[in-house]
Amino acid sequence: SFDEEHEFLANARVAGNYTVSADIAVFFTANRESLDRLREEAQKAATTPTPELHEVQRTESKIQRFSYLSILSLTTQCDRTKPCSACCARGLPKECHFVLGEGADFGPIQQSLELRRLRAENQRLKERLLADRTSLSEDSETEDGSSGVRTVSTGRRPSRQRRFRANDQTDSIYFGAPGLANVIADFANLNTEPKSLSHAMPRAADMYTTQDAMYPFPTLWPAMSRTEGLLQCLPPSEQLFNYLDSFSQKAKGFAFPYVPEELTRKEVEHFLNNVQENAEKVPDLLALIFAALALGVQLDTFEGPEEAQTGASNTQSRKGEIFSVAAMQALRLASFTSRPTLRGIQTMTMLAPYLTNSGRFLDAWSLSGMTIRLAHSIGLHRDPRFLDPAPSLRECTVRKNLWWWLLHMDQEYSMTLGRPLGISGIGDCPPPDPLTTDPVALRLSEFFDQLTILGRQILSSNQLTDSKIDMYTDRLIALWDTMPDSLQFNKSWIKEETEIPEWPMETRAT
Repeated sequence: SFDEEHEFLANARVAGNYTVSADIAVFFTANRESLDRLREEAQKAATTPTPELHEVQRTESKIQRFSYLSILSLTTQCDRTKPCSACCARGLPKECHFVLGEGADFGPIQQSLELRRLRAENQRLKERLLADRTSLSEDSETEDGSSGVRTVSTGRRPSRQRRFRANDQTDSIYFGAPGLANVIADFANLNTEPKSLSHAMPRAADMYTTQDAMYPFPTLWPAMSRTEGLLQCLPPSEQLFNYLDSFSQKAKGFAFPYVPEELTRKEVEHFLNNVQENAEKVPDLLALIFAALALGVQLDTFEGPEEAQTGASNTQSRKGEIFSVAAMQALRLASFTSRPTLRGIQTMTMLAPYLTNSGRFLDAWSLSGMTIRLAHSIGLHRDPRFLDPAPSLRECTVRKNLWWWLLHMDQEYSMTLGRPLGISGIGDCPPPDPLTTDPVALRLSEFFDQLTILGRQILSSNQLTDSKIDMYTDRLIALWDTMPDSLQFNKSWIKEETEIPEWPMETRAT
């Protein structure tokens, strides 16, 4: 500028750095106004848009800009389930218009029509946002007018109140927040007169354990006999494979996430060919077979309500008890606490639902805690790729499935009893990759993983305020809406005259 140049020349002349003629100084002084006028015209020319610039701006305004969800909805392929994965990714599962039907001709998605629909949706959302902002501004103006001059002081008061309330004692899952058993106890105590009820309400103690409960794994064999007494408990070959078939068909997804390869017919026959020597070498495999037999007997007994009252069902229950005790005895022979193995953890994971189904929930809770410690000791919580030595591909899949099943069961036990989580952190073990192309099975597997993560977030929250409760409720409802209709719970199943779907749909329904 003129002032800076004039000051620079004056300072230079005073300092004597170089000689400045008087004519130059007179020129700057005389033409100061003209130089300022030229500088202002140059600034106006720089800020005034040219016709070419107008054309570029008009072209850019015509370009439709998409959000991340819009691009994701265009690039996600429809997996032919309702709601489809594209609508689930957009967060709008209820707006899925995919029509299911036999013999339907599925055509490709027309991108031009999809773009028009997205533009219309974008415009509709903008109008809703503008209307919400207008209503909020009107409400704020009304409050400002009624509050008068003391608007600054009243604006600060809510923050002080929030800080004060934050220091108050709040319910936490670590300090006895209501669990499912506590809720049952509250309902039972609503009415103290049993005459008004047609049946006795269940008590919380009935959910924990039975009144005459004993230790679930008593020692029935002397220590010197080792596997001799255990092998006598094995049923005949035909009956054994019937129980294993019942386990393979009914336990998957209900009591255990998968069927171990060691329990296939070929592997079990190979084990039974030299059962004496194999039981001494690998007692944890014998324990795994006994645990599968116990679950198979139990699930086979639950087939019908009429059959549960017969004497045969009591005999089956005693068989299941012997099989479960034999499984724990075989684990003792394998020194499972000091030398944990993958088969030993699988055995204990199977025994937990067996105890739960037989009315010994607290025993299952205690056994689950020991299982979690043993799982940590062999590194199930770590990504199998980071282990040294690296396990095989099959073992990596088994480790992922088993760890995420433990996470899910830990969440269920904590939610039911209202107690802290047994697993403090998920670890870096990724969820397992389902080895199937069935879209319903894929959606169910994804649902279980997301439900496990969301459930653990809820149980780990130490201050469940109203806003957090609403947030978690909305997330649970949104997750439930992503499930196909065939997997959603139907209220008509409660009625006795309704025909319940075949296994395993009634146990997998959400």
